Amino acid sequence: MGSHGGFGQSKDFLVLVKSIGETRSKVEEDRIVLREIETLKRQITEPDIPKRKMKEFIIRLVYVEMLGHDASFGYIHVVKMTHDDNLLLKRTGFLAVTLFLNEDHDLIILIMNTIQKDLKSDNYLVVCAALNAVWGCFPRWWSCWGTRRRLSGRRRSWRFIGFISGRHRLSLI
Repeated sequence: MGSHGGFGQSKDFLVLVKSIGETRSKVEEDRIVLREIETLKRQITEPDIPKRKMKEFIIRLVYVEMLGHDASFGYIHVVKMTHDDNLLLKRTGFLAVTLFLNEDHDLIILIMNTIQKDLKSDNYLVVCAALNAVWGCFPRWWSCWGTRRRLSGRRRSWRFIGFISGRHRLSLI
């Protein structure tokens, strides 16, 4: 990787974004993205990657998916990032998870365990990150809550998300 450019990203990443922005055709864009995918596949599997570099790889995976290509080879690394103690890395991981995984994906079980653990944290920022992940990963649960609330006539009904502890339910209200 080259030296760091603006916004904490490497110069290589900024060059990638610029080169894709300057393409004149979809074919040219696809060629650049496929080359980036091959680079990511090679780099993301290297041992002992610094956390800052892994965060950038996750952001690159999001960019690849935004452009309509498959980045599923990196999903497990995204899930691993949600386990990090560093709040910025954890939030980056949760954001990527909400973009990549739906509630039927096989890796969602690992995310549920992480969310359960994070909801018990004493750090309210970790709890908020976990609640955002619940919102992004399990949208049917939220729509189900709204339907139950309208049908039952009760003001609050939280039975459908039983893994959220009592003290954090207030964060959702």
